[in-house]
Amino acid sequence: MATNTEVRNLTPLDQSRLWFGFATGICTWLGLGIADLLLAWKVCEAGPNSWGLVSKGSAIAIFAIITLILLGLTIAAGIVSFRNFRRITDNASLAHAEGTGRDEFMALGGMFISLALGIGIVWLGIPLFILDVCTRAR
Repeated sequence: MATNTEVRNLTPLDQSRLWFGFATGICTWLGLGIADLLLAWKVCEAGPNSWGLVSKGSAIAIFAIITLILLGLTIAAGIVSFRNFRRITDNASLAHAEGTGRDEFMALGGMFISLALGIGIVWLGIPLFILDVCTRAR
């Protein structure tokens, strides 16, 4: 009769860290989309050729700062999820990870969500430096 001799960490994870890793990437990606819409709406409010209340440089700087802050939060969520996953899994490789339990699934999902939506945040931020804000809003 074979027995499993590996010792698994049975200490329960802090649920707030688990949820932070899982949900932050989603919230930051949605937040950046909303910030992009609000910024384009306020900047282009006076007309397509006018920059409204803020200058073009100010609008780009505001959006760049928001993008970097939200990207940093997404990266932090990915790191928290990775640490959570390493803490609760007995699998040494991410290539063979399964996420069999709830906590393991949420940690693994948080890593992939943070990676995918982190790339999405970068791709959403790039056009502002190439295209006019009001052109993007149309």
